[in-house]
Amino acid sequence: LAQLDEMASWSPLQRPGWTCFSNDQPLPPDGKDGSWLSTGTGVRAIALALDLLPADTVDTALRARLDTLLRAEIEQVVDDWNQKRQWFVKWRNPITNQWVLPLEGLIGACLVLGRERYRDAYEFGVRHMREALDAHGADGEFEEGAHYAAYTVTSMLYTAHAMARAGDDCLLGHPFLQRFPTWLVHHLQPGRWLINCFDSFTPTAPRGGHNPAGDNFLQFLSLLAVTTNHPVARWALRHLFDRPSEDLAGLAVRVLLSEGGDAPAVPLYAAYDRARRVNWRSGWEDDATGVWIRGGHPSDQHDHFDRGHVNFILRGRPILIEAGTPAYHNALICSHYSSGLGHNVLQLGTQMPGQPSTPLGEYLCLPGWQKKAVAPLTVQRLDAAGGEVTVDGTACYDGLQRWRRTVRWTINELTVEDDVALADAHTDIVCFRWHLGATQSPRIQGAGARWQATWSEATLTLESSVPLVVIEEPMPDHTLVARTWDDPAPDHLHPCLVVRSAEPVAGLRLTTHVHPA
Repeated sequence: LAQLDEMASWSPLQRPGWTCFSNDQPLPPDGKDGSWLSTGTGVRAIALALDLLPADTVDTALRARLDTLLRAEIEQVVDDWNQKRQWFVKWRNPITNQWVLPLEGLIGACLVLGRERYRDAYEFGVRHMREALDAHGADGEFEEGAHYAAYTVTSMLYTAHAMARAGDDCLLGHPFLQRFPTWLVHHLQPGRWLINCFDSFTPTAPRGGHNPAGDNFLQFLSLLAVTTNHPVARWALRHLFDRPSEDLAGLAVRVLLSEGGDAPAVPLYAAYDRARRVNWRSGWEDDATGVWIRGGHPSDQHDHFDRGHVNFILRGRPILIEAGTPAYHNALICSHYSSGLGHNVLQLGTQMPGQPSTPLGEYLCLPGWQKKAVAPLTVQRLDAAGGEVTVDGTACYDGLQRWRRTVRWTINELTVEDDVALADAHTDIVCFRWHLGATQSPRIQGAGARWQATWSEATLTLESSVPLVVIEEPMPDHTLVARTWDDPAPDHLHPCLVVRSAEPVAGLRLTTHVHPA
């Protein structure tokens, strides 16, 4: 009640000026720069509190103040959209979480005050929220990785669930929300590792739920199960975790799980076109083998320079990894994490990435480094025994005639064949990196076109059409050892194999084979 009394004094819920931090511009003359994230989370807090408190707990005066606040929020959100105050409305970008959260506030406020009393505003909000659902993949793929999905889809779930309770299930039955649980559960790889492409700040999902790095996959899964009652979410809670989360959603979902009705097992593999990713695992045991491979979709946003990246987990142990994502204020986020340097991909030349003026790595593109272009991903085979996938990364580099990467794997081994050809008879150093999940430096042996690196879990062999130089370079990561957002400790370092042509070449063919040590 004290918190509700405090919130009733906030008007608007989103403090004006949220846009000023990024563009260094003053507020418009009317003092309004639009509703934003706090609009949605603020209304959600009020709506949930009113719903959970026993009847007659909130006195008439406080309820009247809250109703006045919610009416103002309804008017504000509708006016913001009509006036196109926010960048995401002006540019019509329904994919972003910034589009979704204010609409959650609008719809939620209408439901608290009475859907029929605010029919026009309610339909306005539902129509635009449906645009956000329509913007994502037909197979339930969220445009970004699991971390941002947890934030944005949480808003969608609270909205759709509240609407369904009020008799309107048009969003809860949307194909995206109906298929999303499978896409989310497919992020869980063997060894409790999570697929961490895009900005995924937490690389693991412990069976007990607690994650010292912060983000909680289990909390999101529990909310997903209780708001949708989806069989895949229920199955995952029963079989992949010890218990639901220790929060309100986890308490509620225990009732659903106690009622039985277990779903069939979730498929072990999938090829997602909108996510432009293949993920595979040999079984749902923690000591199974897992593979995921990234291409590049024309509509990708907020992603990394990772076209062609290959991740490999061998019987629960990480073998090939990506660098992951640290906090946005990390000094190396542009140069060593989101860039090609942080992924198992091609590099042309020897120029290292610099530090651009932007604090985010999504704008980094220097000569010889990967662009965020389309990278088709073709599945030749994908079944219980393994798979064969080809990624065409040619468009992702200047001066390149061809880069085709073919990946073949089984439960015991993985082979990558790279075919690189430069355009217009040019020559350059051709370089690849293999980020290793090893805890110690590998033993590197070889000469000329044949090399081998061995560590406790695996052996990696290299056979090339041209002489190579192979060295180990310690690289920072937030995959093996993730830090919390404000952890001042230095980044963890892991071994990375740098494989490059000994001389500038017009192209090369390279076979990389990984198998148990």
